[in-house]
Amino acid sequence: MVDAIVNYAIGFLYILYPFVAETIGVPIVENSFYPSILGAVLFGIGIALTIECYRKQGGIVGLAFT
Repeated sequence: MVDAIVNYAIGFLYILYPFVAETIGVPIVENSFYPSILGAVLFGIGIALTIECYRKQGGIVGLAFT
C-alpha cells in the first residue's frame, strides 16, 4: 500500500507539472505532454496496486478474465 501512495503522490505532481514547476522554480518546458502522460501512468499504477491490495482472496488475480 505504501508503493501505491508513493505512485499517487508522484503521479499527481506530474499531472500538475506546469503548476508545480512554476511554484518550485523548475524550468518549464514548452510542451508538457510527456510529464502529464507519465503522471497518468503512475496514478493508474497506484489505482491498480490499491485494487490488488483490497481484493478478495478467491477473486480474480491480475488481468485474468476467467
